Amino acid sequence: MMTEKSGGILLKAIIVLLLALLALSIFKNISYPLLWNDEAETAMFAKRILAFGYPKVHDGKNVLNLLELPDKSLAIDEESDAYVVTVWGHFYFAVIGELLSRLTDDIYLKTSLLRIPFGIAGFAGLFIIALTGLPFFHNRKRGLYFISAFFFLEFLSVPLILHIREVRYYSLVLLLLSVIFYLYSRYAVFKTLKPFFYISLLAITLLLLYNSFPPPFFACVATIGLVELIRFIKLKSVSEFIRATVPLITAVLLVLPFLRFFHTLEISKAFALFFHISAFIQKGTISGIVLFLWRYEFLCVILFARLTSLSLHQLVKPKITSQRQGKTKGPVINYSIQQEHNEVVHRMDVSNFLSLFFVLYILLAAKIPQPIIYERYFIFLQPFLSIILLFDVFNIFSLISNMRLASARICLTAISLMMAGLFMVYGFNKMELVRNHIYELFHQYRGPLDYAIPYIQSNYNDTENLIIATNYEECSFMYYLGSKVTIGYVGNNLTEDMQFTPDIIIFRKKSTYTSRSEIFAPLFAKARYKPVTFEVFDNLVNNIPQIKGPVHHLFKTKMAKTEKEALVLHVRD
Repeated sequence: MMTEKSGGILLKAIIVLLLALLALSIFKNISYPLLWNDEAETAMFAKRILAFGYPKVHDGKNVLNLLELPDKSLAIDEESDAYVVTVWGHFYFAVIGELLSRLTDDIYLKTSLLRIPFGIAGFAGLFIIALTGLPFFHNRKRGLYFISAFFFLEFLSVPLILHIREVRYYSLVLLLLSVIFYLYSRYAVFKTLKPFFYISLLAITLLLLYNSFPPPFFACVATIGLVELIRFIKLKSVSEFIRATVPLITAVLLVLPFLRFFHTLEISKAFALFFHISAFIQKGTISGIVLFLWRYEFLCVILFARLTSLSLHQLVKPKITSQRQGKTKGPVINYSIQQEHNEVVHRMDVSNFLSLFFVLYILLAAKIPQPIIYERYFIFLQPFLSIILLFDVFNIFSLISNMRLASARICLTAISLMMAGLFMVYGFNKMELVRNHIYELFHQYRGPLDYAIPYIQSNYNDTENLIIATNYEECSFMYYLGSKVTIGYVGNNLTEDMQFTPDIIIFRKKSTYTSRSEIFAPLFAKARYKPVTFEVFDNLVNNIPQIKGPVHHLFKTKMAKTEKEALVLHVRD
């Protein structure tokens, strides 16, 4: 008894330690670097919300419109001047951090205050997912093993952690999906949630999910709808089917006006034409997602565990049925038949549910009209893949260990060695990421903006009256300096912008829609400018959570090796 008690205390201590490490991984050095382009766009729209009540494109000084299409008017609602390229959930959520950031003038403290609410949302999402999975283990010790294994897998997922730290929608999607998973499991599996609360809470959460990032909304509705339809075909319970699907129908009906307001179909079609999206690219998107998860998120181990668990369950299920009916002739299944087998079945149902969601989401993601499928579009699936893996692993052990077969121990050992081998092989890809992430947690990373913005602040008393021309990350200069920023990434206001004489010109080496001599040459001709060169490498972005591809996350400050690589500011004499 004392040994069992001390073992429980040790497991709890391990969980607390893993939670602390996970929190450290998310929040340590969250101030660095300064907000990059996408984060700064979110922060700027949070400012506009506080000023106008909604994400307004024009404020009399700067134009916020990053639509990568020739027809920039598609991004704007004519009546309200609202930005409709993307939904607004993360813009409104960023208001929390923006209000807090107004308490300080320190740019790095501002940055941390903007990022912390998003980090908390992501951390809370992981915690809710873990708590949702806990009741699927009647044995308390197994439940603690599950919790500790889950947090360990999340600690190893550097791509997920990097995205959770961003002032963007990624952590909100994770949080809302975790709430949906919690609500549905409590209603459909454990029957502990009353229909009224289930219907209202699920409909609201689905609506919030759509307004954070639409693709997972449609995947959730489709997955729950299909599962409930299959259940209806089996049970023939009309009332139960109606109760389960009412929140889905309600959410879809509530979403229809948003589809029209945000010009969803028009913008999607325009993007598909602009980027020449074809079926071939869509197949490439699917393979890109699968290959990334295969290399960095144990998808190979997950598939092995999935197939093994399903095969064993099909093998054991007939024997359990025979044993219940007293007809067992083969090997005896040493089950506390009702409880433990039901536990296995429930975990199997969850794994099947999440697997279906995973497949449907990838098919939907392939329809996103972008030539590149960024990790941000699917990385929030990672914790749910961890649940699939862990539930299947526990089921494998339960199914084999309770079979009174001489070969059961050999079978269990062989499967364990296979999974351990796969885990080690694919875990090797994670180790370098973990090592690099630990380095950035204890060393300040500085990108091009971390040199340019402090320099401008220290050399100009009134940055709000400056005119800065740049071809990228214009939102960052708007946010931290309050300056008028012209040209920008997509050239959303070129005719008017070309009339101004910039005080500072920052021509970033990233190839953008406005990186053209016919745009910047006339600006340089308007006045005399002297170059100010910095030692930092003029990276494509200040930094980005993406870990794979030409534009990827840098864990260490990269210095310029030649003057040609260096960041240069052109300051007006």
